[in-house]
Amino acid sequence: MLSIDACPYSRLLFLMCKRPAAKAVRKPGFRSVYLFRRMRNFDIQFPRLNYMFPMIFVKGTGDRRYMFGSDLKLNIYIDDFFLSAYTVTQQVWEYLINHNPASAKGIHRPADTVSYNDITSDGGFLTRLNALPEIKESLPAKLEFRLPSETEWEYAARGG
Repeated sequence: MLSIDACPYSRLLFLMCKRPAAKAVRKPGFRSVYLFRRMRNFDIQFPRLNYMFPMIFVKGTGDRRYMFGSDLKLNIYIDDFFLSAYTVTQQVWEYLINHNPASAKGIHRPADTVSYNDITSDGGFLTRLNALPEIKESLPAKLEFRLPSETEWEYAARGG
């Protein structure tokens, strides 16, 4: 099996955001509620790009176990998370990173020919995306963008 670090080029397919450990959000005058549990699909706006980034709610396993693996079945519990509906486009990549390394150019095409380090390193795509004011305003408290884990990706792909 190939490690993502071993692959020199990867396509930045989907981003996801996930809540931290369950914590009540307290607001003055309101009782504590778990805002995340009441959320469903939402959109993140990039006003400067005239672009909308739709996020889809994926319900986790809850108390049910998810059987993961082909040879050895592992029982895994998966928390709720959000997954982007579409791939990250070259327009968004270029807006954040200020260059476009894609092999086939086009603002509506997926960002490709980017390495894992380009995405996850300090000052990389995810760091810059999470630092944007419009992202901080759009996301519920303490949610951040990150890449999905292999388990989350398979669970969502199978219709989780």
